[in-house]
Amino acid sequence: MLAAKQLGAERIIAMSRHEPRQQLAREYGATDIVTERGDDGVAMIKDLTNGLGAHSVVEAVGTSESMLQAILDIGGLDPPGQTRLADAEVGGD
Repeated sequence: MLAAKQLGAERIIAMSRHEPRQQLAREYGATDIVTERGDDGVAMIKDLTNGLGAHSVVEAVGTSESMLQAILDIGGLDPPGQTRLADAEVGGD
């Protein structure tokens, strides 16, 4: 979030259901907080972005649910946006 803010992002959307994390996200530059998940989360992000969806997504939780959410949040851009998965171990032992 800090990098997005420093690079001039006008809108930084954080997804969190946890109040302490929401507060931290706002301190680091989040302009909006989305608590919904799945299709409802996608709808909220599209509503906040005038139907476009997220331009870029950084997924740093590492669960299959959060990774899928990150991919869904990108929808609707032409060309497509970017999703980055941080610290995600896929198929590890």
